[in-house]
Amino acid sequence: RVYNAMISYMAGALGKPHDATELLVTILAEYGIRFPNRKGSRLVSTVSGALKAKRRISSIRLEDIANMSLMEDPVHLETMRLLDQLFLAAYLAKSDLMPLAVFASARLTLEHGLSEYSGTAFASLALLLGAALGDTKLASKTGSFARLAMSKVDCKNGNARAELFLDAFVFCWTEPITNMTNPLLRAYQTGLSVGDTENACWVSMLCGVDCVS
Repeated sequence: RVYNAMISYMAGALGKPHDATELLVTILAEYGIRFPNRKGSRLVSTVSGALKAKRRISSIRLEDIANMSLMEDPVHLETMRLLDQLFLAAYLAKSDLMPLAVFASARLTLEHGLSEYSGTAFASLALLLGAALGDTKLASKTGSFARLAMSKVDCKNGNARAELFLDAFVFCWTEPITNMTNPLLRAYQTGLSVGDTENACWVSMLCGVDCVS
């Protein structure tokens, strides 16, 4: 928990997301999650991870996610939390570790069960599959996994972010815009209730809610 506060402070108030990213990489190595140090190796791992994720997701049905057990191992749960923090810090630092954090989170979920971070992991993976790889069909399928995971496990802290990814970058290509209104409104309200005002405001722009008033 000390690390949690330190990392949030470094990435946010201190404006040093790169330092937060490096610290998270060091901590995650102690949990058995290791990332390449060199940019070339990270690029290879990213391409390999994307191809593996596509194959894995293609073979999974929605029923498989519905029947998935909940993650209970405290080490795995903490690892998922740290990977979620790494995703956010890497995004702020414009680091090439961001997709690797997503692949690791999705893999951990598929191997060990659903946690409160699984919804955002699937939503982030759906974003990468759609926006980066152009596979909108598989991205939509992965987005359905994200929503199902969020319905099975309390994911309030990441709900607004997940819905922002899903509706702005995933389902917008495959579903009518009217299908997004209710999920966005729920995400907006949930984001405000847990203090995630940044993502709640971004969501409000998509669903037409005046976040100022």
